[in-house]
Amino acid sequence: MNADSLLMVSNGHITVYNKKTNRYTDLPYDAHTVYGMPFIPTAVELDNQGNAGLAAITVY
Repeated sequence: MNADSLLMVSNGHITVYNKKTNRYTDLPYDAHTVYGMPFIPTAVELDNQGNAGLAAITVY
């Protein structure tokens, strides 16, 4: 992660977006809770300045 990166987490995917090069890396994941239920996060975005959002993904 650097100043040009944006980290987005959603159901089954972690996406790292580079704002400078306009490219992204999609990392699928399969995580479960201690009860065996699939882990489904609320959509979260976070950039290197600590800016975060919980309900939507910001498009730069």
